[in-house]
Amino acid sequence: MIRYLKKIKKLLFKNEFDQKFLNNQENNFSKKFVSKNNKKIILFQAPMDYYFVLITRTIIFEKHLDSCLIGSWPYSINPLKKRSIIIFEFFHYLKNIFFFWMLKVKWKKIYKKNNINLSENFSSYNLKSILFSIKNFKKITQQIKSKKDILKIKFEGIYIGDLLFDSYIRYRAKPYLNKNDFFLKYIIFKTLIVYYNSTDFIKKNNIEMYYTSYASYITNGLPVRVFLSKKIKVYSLSSYYGENYATMLTSKHPNARKNYNNLLQDFKRQRNPQKKIDISRNLLKQRFFGDGDRLTKYLDIKPNYKFVNEKNFNYEGVVFLHDFYDAPREIGLRLFTDFYEWYEFLNYIIKKNDLNFAFKFHPNIKTESKVFNGYLKKNYNCNFLDPKISNLSIYKNKNFKTGISVCGSVLYELLYFRKIPIYLSNNLISPLNIHKLPKNKNEYEKLIINYNKIKINNKMITDMLKIYYMTVNDQSDLECVIAKKVGLKDTNFTNLNDIRKYFEKTEMEIKKFKP
Repeated sequence: MIRYLKKIKKLLFKNEFDQKFLNNQENNFSKKFVSKNNKKIILFQAPMDYYFVLITRTIIFEKHLDSCLIGSWPYSINPLKKRSIIIFEFFHYLKNIFFFWMLKVKWKKIYKKNNINLSENFSSYNLKSILFSIKNFKKITQQIKSKKDILKIKFEGIYIGDLLFDSYIRYRAKPYLNKNDFFLKYIIFKTLIVYYNSTDFIKKNNIEMYYTSYASYITNGLPVRVFLSKKIKVYSLSSYYGENYATMLTSKHPNARKNYNNLLQDFKRQRNPQKKIDISRNLLKQRFFGDGDRLTKYLDIKPNYKFVNEKNFNYEGVVFLHDFYDAPREIGLRLFTDFYEWYEFLNYIIKKNDLNFAFKFHPNIKTESKVFNGYLKKNYNCNFLDPKISNLSIYKNKNFKTGISVCGSVLYELLYFRKIPIYLSNNLISPLNIHKLPKNKNEYEKLIINYNKIKINNKMITDMLKIYYMTVNDQSDLECVIAKKVGLKDTNFTNLNDIRKYFEKTEMEIKKFKP
């Protein structure tokens, strides 16, 4: 209870950085909002994210000082575990309304220092949005006869099925979807609210572009797709080193992840290619034998690469499981509806074909995932590795031959150690065509059973290093001069002192910047 109250206090009340940021008197920004009567609006998502506050601050100064800047609040759905009595869920919704309102009061002041008027909330209820949702609700729900039907759903030409599915998995805190759950109906109703409000905002305003932190789930992803459908430019500003400082999203590629299929071709334009390959090789060595690399920086729990000669390890293959509560559709899972179904299939074929394989849980998981992992260990008779066994100890074991993941970073690690990677969706090494992406479950089973027919060669490893180099390095669709000069992605946004340090660096560069 005390820990919970401390968390609430941390969220709702100003911390040391908030005070410093809000008290900043530097005259780098105009203190007056530009009126909405201005010809064009620049719309910003306004998440509770200090990185996004700083990156938008630099972009505004470089590009939008004289623009009308509007912010949209992206929070409305909060994780809610299934309750036996629906009245508890009702009170949970009421609590969230009040809680999010309190949070918005704090962050509205913060974004105001960036000249962003946090005035919009596409999830808000009003008479017109409610009537619209009621009118169209049945058009969606009557399409749902099975879980797979949800994945096919479009509304007014915009594909929303994957967003519905991922939102349910994440916010219901369940590893699989129940099509009859009231909470799914709530998400559908909320989807229609977001759709109406975002399209209505477009009708009433001349929007030039939209900046977002994420493009997943309904509250983040749906506005992105609505704006793209109306030919409005959308940029994603990700703090993750594997993504660009600024990526222009498209209707064909509406997710913020880099398009790995283009990176190998893009590498051909690099000068001193062998030097770049050597840089990649050294960065990966640093990951395994040093202090880590940029692509593992974002992880709350750092991967364990400490080598121990595991004499009792005699498995030929390991299934590297994902967090069961992550967004399965966003990362490209297609043959299975969710990670639980994927796990059950693999468990079945491993036993059916008497494969000497084991399972390893993902090290960075949500609290609810730990509980579900315990459920799997208790109810499934299969081999689960001790979580203390490091990946490096697995890779270097002479008995180990192949690793399985949907699209995780473990795949290029496997290739680096000349182990056979088996994947299910686009990832850093899929452009190398080590094997074809299976089109159905039969192909997937054959691929796993015959893994030893897959051959690894030097060219594959070299090409992987090329793509890795392009992944680590920035190819932004905007210049982001200040952010890159400061090295904004180096900030540890869980550390207030680090946030303050990079804020000060940012302000110094803003003073020196000449548009």
